[in-house]
Amino acid sequence: MLDIYSVLTVGALGAGAMFYAYYVNQQAAGPVSAQATPKPFPKAKRTTRAQSGLTALRARAKIAYDDSNADHQRLLQRLWTAMRPNQPYPGALSLAWRDLGFQGEEPATDFRGMGLLGLDALVYAAEHHQADLIDRINRPNDDVFFYFFAIGGINIAETILRLLEDEAALANAVLDREADAATCFGRVVVDAWLQFDQVFILYIQQFLADGNPPELTIMQFEQARQRFEAHYRDRMATLVADGGETLSILLAG
Repeated sequence: MLDIYSVLTVGALGAGAMFYAYYVNQQAAGPVSAQATPKPFPKAKRTTRAQSGLTALRARAKIAYDDSNADHQRLLQRLWTAMRPNQPYPGALSLAWRDLGFQGEEPATDFRGMGLLGLDALVYAAEHHQADLIDRINRPNDDVFFYFFAIGGINIAETILRLLEDEAALANAVLDREADAATCFGRVVVDAWLQFDQVFILYIQQFLADGNPPELTIMQFEQARQRFEAHYRDRMATLVADGGETLSILLAG
């Protein structure tokens, strides 16, 4: 059963914003020790459907982006078109990709760790949540809250995949559904990605309040990601243990 705070937060803010409020509450309670014991997920064995979905996600992550593959090219073009609908597609090699938060002129190099699954996650986010992403992507490089946004999304996708691999109960809650595994995965990645962005802002605000120089904020991405991952894992463990009602709202899209 959901606690009253969760119910009120979902009703007032939507399921996607729930974790942000939870994180703020946790931060107010004090810093989390790196040695803190994570909340356990319920013990479970993966269902057949969840195992099948996870196998499909793993297989997709092992496929390297290949610019000579027409299907891969179309995926990359869909990402550009969704986020820059009024600008012509620049091709697979262009400095314009930095505007979407890639590290250089060839986005394929940033997919090496997650293969096509990383690209799938970005495309899903861009096509279904463009309005949520556009302001974040358009932050100038000298903004203290800037980070390579596409890289952030790929990192979050890797985190979610690892959680699904490690925790059978979470895999069942996310992947044992009527929707296909790719869609369910994309929905969780978007939720986590948007919440990470808000947590990153909180983290940088505290970093600056502690007297650190603004020019070093870009270097805080990994520290913020690690802090976020610990909190998000605990929150997902709580949602699964509560019966998955709120998780079902999130996964309903």
